[in-house]
Parts: sequence; structure tokens; C-alpha cells
Amino acid sequence: TGPTENSLRVGASDNQSTPSLALPRDTVIDASGALAGRTVTSVRVTMNYNPADTGGERFTVTYNGSTIIDTGVVTSPGQAVAEVSGSSTQVIISVLESSEGENGGFNYNWDATAFFIYE
Repeated sequence: TGPTENSLRVGASDNQSTPSLALPRDTVIDASGALAGRTVTSVRVTMNYNPADTGGERFTVTYNGSTIIDTGVVTSPGQAVAEVSGSSTQVIISVLESSEGENGGFNYNWDATAFFIYE
């Protein structure tokens, strides 16, 4: 959950099960159109991740040009939360590393929710 007053909730997700994968794999969460000119003052991001196989993955979240979440290489599911000040209307979710699992493929999934707090 997140703030409800003066905030906009935007989500994104990715689910991969593939024999090959080009990295980094970036997904942009963009709230600019829905904010209708309002000024963002901060963002709260919740990211759930699941490597989904025996290979490890590394996920990051970038806001205002700074990394606000870096999971390091993970081999089990987890959640990361960050809340930071800033004016950007975009959050970037990146998969920086993915190791081949025992089945010979690359398997992971994640979902993220960004609450853009505005004036």
C-alpha cells in the first residue's frame, strides 16, 4: 500500500522465461501524462521480485538519476521499498544481470508500484 492523498499510483511488471536475454532490460514507469501539470515532490516505490529458477538476477530502481533500490544478485523472491524526494515523473526498473537457470533458460518476474506524491 502507499499514500492516497495527493498521490498517483502507476504500476509495471515483467515476466521472462526465455532461452536468451538481452541485458540490461529497462522498463519505464511514466506518470507525466496522468499528473496533468502537477508538481511531483517525492516517490514511493515497492518492488516485488522473483528469480523463478536457480540462476541469480539483479534488479535496480532508478529515480531522478540515482539508484534508489539495488537488490544485488538474488536467488530467492523478495521485496524492496524506497521513498525519496524528487521532481521526476519517471521511475526506471532495470534487470542488470540474469544467470541461466538449471533448465537452460532465463526465468524471472517482477512487479513494481510507484506512488508519485504531488503538490
